[in-house]
Amino acid sequence: MPAELRNRQADNWRPLIAIADACRQGDVAREAAIAFASKAWHDDDPGVILLRNIRGLFDGCQVDRLASAAIIEALNGLEDGLWSEWRGTDDDQHPHRLSQGELARLLAAFGIRPRTIWPIPRGLQTKSFKGYYRSQFEAAWKSYCSDGTPSQSSNLRYLHRA
Repeated sequence: MPAELRNRQADNWRPLIAIADACRQGDVAREAAIAFASKAWHDDDPGVILLRNIRGLFDGCQVDRLASAAIIEALNGLEDGLWSEWRGTDDDQHPHRLSQGELARLLAAFGIRPRTIWPIPRGLQTKSFKGYYRSQFEAAWKSYCSDGTPSQSSNLRYLHRA
């Protein structure tokens, strides 16, 4: 595997380079892999964009957990319109707002699944909700988001949108 390919890029190219090696075209495949990787084509992947957007939510709110409903509301409110005019991963659906089910399916590709979250005790709020903990995203952010590492705050607040 070329040294220029790491993490997700290496995972994606490994089987293709193995096939090329079997066909005695490994050098050509390695050159192509490096050329494609340098173009940062993987940054257009909706899953990677979603990870970056969610990291921005966690960082901006300085929380350790977010309700799925709060994530969806924030994503659909972003100016770029990707999530408020979501057309599916294959770009074959009518434009619609991203749903919680679609959010869960996109994140499942990274091994991130919604959990039942219990609120931090505040007042009389005792209802649980579906959502995500920041810690669930750390490994994916490290592997797929090359533009910095997620910041950690020792003084995290709680955000809940019912």
